[in-house]
Amino acid sequence: MAPADDHEERKVQQAMALLKNNPKMKAKKAAAETRASYPRLLRRLKGVARSSSRGGHNKKLTEVNDNVLKDYLLMCHKIGRAANVEHTIAACNLILRAEGRARETVSRR
Repeated sequence: MAPADDHEERKVQQAMALLKNNPKMKAKKAAAETRASYPRLLRRLKGVARSSSRGGHNKKLTEVNDNVLKDYLLMCHKIGRAANVEHTIAACNLILRAEGRARETVSRR
C-alpha cells in the first residue's frame, strides 16, 4: 500500500476516535480538525473497509500458484524469452491442470 494512503487512513482513524470521544460532534467537523478525507470517513463510519483490504473475488490462482507463475515469468525474462499474454495464459492453465483443476481455465481478462 502506498505511504500516502496509510497516512490518509491514519487521519481517518484519528477522526473516528475523535467522534467516539465526542458523540455530539459532526463528522464534517472531525474530518476538518484531523484533515481527513470526509467521504472516506463517512465510508468507514458505514463499515466499508478499505479497497485494498477487500481483495479480488474472481481469482483462480492461489497465492502459491501466483508465486509459481511469477517464478516462470522471471525465468523467461532471465533467459531472454518474451512471455506474452498467450504464454502467460497457457502457463496459468498448466498450473491449474497440474493441481487437478482442469475444468477451470484462465482467460485473457
